[in-house]
Amino acid sequence: MTYTPHTRHDLSVMFTAIGIERIEELFSDIPENLLIQGELELPSSFSEIEVRKIFQEMANKNAVDNKAICFAGMGSYEHFIASAVNPLLFRSEFYTAYTPYQPEVAQGTLQCIYEFQSLVTRLTGLPVANASLYDGATAIAEAIQLLRSFTKKDRIVITRGVNPLYRQVVETIIGCTEPEIIYCPVKNGITDLVELEMLLTPETACVVLQQPNFLGQIEDLEKSIQLIKSKNIPVIVSSYPVSLGMLEAPGNLGADIVVGDGQCLGPGLLNGGPYLGLFAAKKEYVRLMPGRIAARTEDSQGRKGYVLTLQTREQHIRREKATSNICTNQGLMMLAMLFNVSFIGKKGLQEMAFQSHQKALYLSSMLKDVGLPPVYTGPFFNEFVVHPKCGAEEFIVKMLEKEILAGVDLGKFDADYQGKVLITVTEMRDKKQLDDYVVFADKVNQG
Repeated sequence: MTYTPHTRHDLSVMFTAIGIERIEELFSDIPENLLIQGELELPSSFSEIEVRKIFQEMANKNAVDNKAICFAGMGSYEHFIASAVNPLLFRSEFYTAYTPYQPEVAQGTLQCIYEFQSLVTRLTGLPVANASLYDGATAIAEAIQLLRSFTKKDRIVITRGVNPLYRQVVETIIGCTEPEIIYCPVKNGITDLVELEMLLTPETACVVLQQPNFLGQIEDLEKSIQLIKSKNIPVIVSSYPVSLGMLEAPGNLGADIVVGDGQCLGPGLLNGGPYLGLFAAKKEYVRLMPGRIAARTEDSQGRKGYVLTLQTREQHIRREKATSNICTNQGLMMLAMLFNVSFIGKKGLQEMAFQSHQKALYLSSMLKDVGLPPVYTGPFFNEFVVHPKCGAEEFIVKMLEKEILAGVDLGKFDADYQGKVLITVTEMRDKKQLDDYVVFADKVNQG
């Protein structure tokens, strides 16, 4: 089986049509020192059966797929997904739906977007939401870009309580535009408000917070937002959607923009993606919001209909004048979240959050009794940090031998947390799994 569809004759016809003799001529504008010289060192071709086997062997290396019990999180979470989600999601009407550039023939898709936006506004406590973005990390970058455009300022303050992976994405996306990015330190696991106040200058475009933060700790969000708003500076909050089943919506506390990743409420882990970014904002920012927004209206005969509105800021229409290069949304992932939350409902989300929190409290208490207390003593939602005697890497490796994915080695992402492990608990874990974790963790920690 071959994956190269063009014969030599096909290539000859195409070369003649565009007036070249060799394919290399198509790359004549690229400096020679940047071109690969000679042939690529590629393996010989494989049959489809062989390719399937190779990919299956690679997939088998995924610990969670191999039945390891997952206690890892830091942005990707294993939560309950209703059984009805996939059968609905894979119906051809949804699965093959395309970007609604012609809204008059995409009423179903637009209605789904509208319902999704309504869901996000209720979760975040803000009046306007878009049709979703790529993921939670890029949503932060888009929020920063919006507020830079709105305030005409380039100084960005980001607390180190924000997921370090998200921070890297922000630096990559907006770094080329040369903003001034300032990081506010954390103290005892939460944002140091004394340091934060000193960083709030008249040149600051916005401040980025995370709730709960990447160490699992619950920030004093109300106090932080009041401090920032007293300086007339907009606030972006990156929120863990499941936590909103227990915690106050950031929009209700004064946040200007709330972002997050909807992975935990529908798509599932999916080996790291695709996910979907959530984005909601105050009304004054609506004309600068990235992506698309669907709206409900009535025609001249009073019939309800849906329209695609406020997309003129996108790169496919405004080109270099666009406020964002986002011109699509995670349609299928958005539907997965919409379906799942519709099935579990408000009480289901509250129960999901409550169980995640209570089970995390139980595991934390049990680990403390065997000599693995939480590093930080403040309140947390469903994630907490421990510091095993053997170090994070050895601890995780030895726990994996017992088919337990023990957590995340924080030292891999931030040198300040060398040797520490972030443990995540969701409603998916039962008491036996929690007790087994404690038994094996005690043995590993004692050596």
